[in-house]
Amino acid sequence: CGATSGRGAYRSAMLADRWLADARHHLAQLLNAVDGQSIAVCSSGTHALNAALWGLLRPGDHVITSAMEHNSLLRPLKQLETHHAIRVSIVPCDADGFADPGAADELICEDTRWIAIGHASNVTGRVQALDRWRDLARRANAKLLVDASQTLGYLPIDVQASAIDVLAAAGHKGLRGLAGTGLLMVARD
Repeated sequence: CGATSGRGAYRSAMLADRWLADARHHLAQLLNAVDGQSIAVCSSGTHALNAALWGLLRPGDHVITSAMEHNSLLRPLKQLETHHAIRVSIVPCDADGFADPGAADELICEDTRWIAIGHASNVTGRVQALDRWRDLARRANAKLLVDASQTLGYLPIDVQASAIDVLAAAGHKGLRGLAGTGLLMVARD
C-alpha cells in the first residue's frame, strides 16, 4: 500500500494499520495469546530477543538458560551479565542435545527471575519439552522466555497452556514471512 502503519490518517496509512492489526490478531490466534495487543512486530527474531532481554532484565536478576541456545540469545545475555549486573547460569546439554530442566532445578536461587530457553536448536533440531521448562519456571517463581524462531509455524505452541511469558520468533522461517520480520509476544503481566 506504500505507507507505514501509524504514520497518518490518509487512506494508505489506514490500510497499513489494518494489515498490521490483522497480522497481530492472526499471530495471537496461532499462539493462543490473549489478544493481538500482546504482539509486537520486529525486524527479526534477534531483534525480538534483544528487545525482550534489554527491556525486561534488571540489575541483580538471575537468568537460567541452556548451552543449546542460539547466539541471538546467548550473546545479549553475556553482554547484560558483563555490563549490567545480571547473572546467567547455563545448563549443559546431554549427548542427544537436550538441556535437562532437572539440572537447572539445582541452579534456582532467590534472585532467579527468568528461564530463557529455545524451543528447538538450530544446530541439532532437538525440540525441548516446554512443559518441563514451564514447571521449572513455576518452581522458581520466574518468568519463562521462549525463543521459537526454529519452530513457530512448524510445531504448535500455546503460550497460555505453556505459561510462556515472553516469546520471540523470526518471521522468515516456519511462518514463511519475509526476511527482516519477527515477532515478540509479551504477556500482559
